[in-house]
Amino acid sequence: MKKIIYVLIALCAFVVVSCSDADLLTTDSNVDLSTRSGVESVDEDITSPEEYLTITYEGKTYKSVPTAYNAARDFVFLDDEFSALYEKEISLLPELSIFMVGENEIELYKNLDELLEKKKITLLQEVKEVKIEGVQLRAGNVNEPGYLMLYDDKDFKDRLIDDYLNFSRILTQVPNLDNSPYNFNDKCSSLRIYNNLPANGTITLPTGTHPCTEVIAVFIGYDDKNYADRTIVGFDTIGAGAFEAKSLPNFNDKLSSYKFFFGQNGYYPATI
Repeated sequence: MKKIIYVLIALCAFVVVSCSDADLLTTDSNVDLSTRSGVESVDEDITSPEEYLTITYEGKTYKSVPTAYNAARDFVFLDDEFSALYEKEISLLPELSIFMVGENEIELYKNLDELLEKKKITLLQEVKEVKIEGVQLRAGNVNEPGYLMLYDDKDFKDRLIDDYLNFSRILTQVPNLDNSPYNFNDKCSSLRIYNNLPANGTITLPTGTHPCTEVIAVFIGYDDKNYADRTIVGFDTIGAGAFEAKSLPNFNDKLSSYKFFFGQNGYYPATI
């Protein structure tokens, strides 16, 4: 009789352990994180999403995708469908480019050229003349036509570095944020972009004279130094208010170099 009881106890223990292992495997498959170097398992301490994202990739939109950061601060997707897609395809793109549509909404592209072509954005190599017609520039932290604010922490907190554009400086770029005076490599977690051009002004470009309403202030952040590796892109248009990103999905604490420039919306003759 005792032998039978011992056998039953052993069988029950085996079943419990087997079920536990199965549950862990199911959880891991649901929340696998794929990074540039491969797939990393998610820590067991992730119990709830930090935010929900609407993500568009290859013409398909995935709504309310739950996301979080694990203990190693790696970005993870907490669902079956998108995490599987990310693991098998998106994570393998060495030049993945993220477009920040707005709060909690992003679009993913295979590379920066594809993103810029889809959005019809190009770098303006030359600005000959700007007519302001007596209009005050839209309010920003400084009175510059274009203004950029990069924050160390999410929600526009902690240390801040800034940059600007004006009518003689339509492009600014930093190839290495590790250098002085920045010392900001792998720090940025939120940002603001201001396009302060006057709505009724005109701007003369190589392609002719255009309304300022067709010109956007564009930010391109790069994962690596010297404008290499993955990218994240955002821009501000006139009259829309400042573009604000309270966090940089899949890019927090990744920024190593950037470009900030005036681009003409709807004009794409060449790549950057």
